[in-house]
Amino acid sequence: MEGVVAGGTARVIDETTCIWCLRKILESEDVPPEHIVPEAVGCPPGLLLDQREVCPTCNHGRLAALNAVLASEFDMVRLIHGVKGKTSRPNYLRSRTNIRMRPGSSGPEIFLNAGPGAVPNSGAGYLPPPTGHERDVRDVIFKVEGEIATVSGRTSFGQHPDFSAAVHAIGLEFVAKLMGRGFVLDPRLGPVRDFVLKGGRREIRTRSANRVADIGARGP
Repeated sequence: MEGVVAGGTARVIDETTCIWCLRKILESEDVPPEHIVPEAVGCPPGLLLDQREVCPTCNHGRLAALNAVLASEFDMVRLIHGVKGKTSRPNYLRSRTNIRMRPGSSGPEIFLNAGPGAVPNSGAGYLPPPTGHERDVRDVIFKVEGEIATVSGRTSFGQHPDFSAAVHAIGLEFVAKLMGRGFVLDPRLGPVRDFVLKGGRREIRTRSANRVADIGARGP
């Protein structure tokens, strides 16, 4: 148990409280360490909450769904830079309409269809052309200069409706790592917690993001 003064009133922080749903975590529950950055995006070693800060329900439920959002949005970056997936499995890109990527012996292998029709894709049937979806790779330009060929294009990033909530989750858990459970259980961070768990409108995200800096400046 830990005493904290908030707004002049003594408040007791229970060290078994989940920092997300605020429920009591039972001693009988198996509570795995929480990776602050998703493993699939390349969580650095040791960047964990390993003091039972996050209950299994939140870990395997809403937070797992947000981790999947980040893995999907960072799909190209992960593969280009050789970031291993969860449990060190190699990454493959299959979630965008007209591009596939896979690890190769000398770097990522990229299969891209700029259109207008479907084309055979080695080992994966046919690769569709761009469909107008925001996750298409579009405005593709091929250039050949001597023995060097380059390709460029445009695609979306961070457009998933839960992307901002996923980033906020990393932020609050990083603060919990630095400042402790009691700090992030401050009621003034409630809007951040609610936004991560339930989502919300963009203007709520901006106000919530300022709460941590405000509390840090004035003390809990």
